[in-house]
Amino acid sequence: MDASSNKKLIKPTDFNSIELLLDEIIRVLKSDGILIGNAAQDYEIIDFENANSIKLSNELKRYFQKINGLEGADFISKLNPISELKKVKEYPWFSNVEFTKEELPEVDNIFIIGDIMIDSHQWGIKLNAEGKTEEIIEMDFYTIVSKSISDFLVKFINEDPYSLVTDR
Repeated sequence: MDASSNKKLIKPTDFNSIELLLDEIIRVLKSDGILIGNAAQDYEIIDFENANSIKLSNELKRYFQKINGLEGADFISKLNPISELKKVKEYPWFSNVEFTKEELPEVDNIFIIGDIMIDSHQWGIKLNAEGKTEEIIEMDFYTIVSKSISDFLVKFINEDPYSLVTDR
């Protein structure tokens, strides 16, 4: 969806909780024909955190408990469920890439959360042991496109998934 359509845009400031914002995001995604994943169970989140020695923020936990991945109506853009999150170095497109500290200083804490154009461009999410706000990074040029999952989803809906890809 782009800002020129007649549809009302989501304004995060209109919602006083992540729950209400995620409910509105789900409503809009479904009305746009986007397939929502099955809610993650608490044990899946705990297993993911333990296996990767990280802690998810409350917002990201709620995202996985409510949405847990999505696939665009055109099947060209998707966000992975928690069960499919892989570290950048484990992802097929990046498994042979040597990242320098200058390019991607926290590469060991970045997981591929989704892609667009059938793996042409990937989005990574930076996670950490403290459960602090996560950044979503467009992986072609390692550009931060969002500071949280809710901000990312709002841009995904209000602007367009392609607005979250860096072209140089």
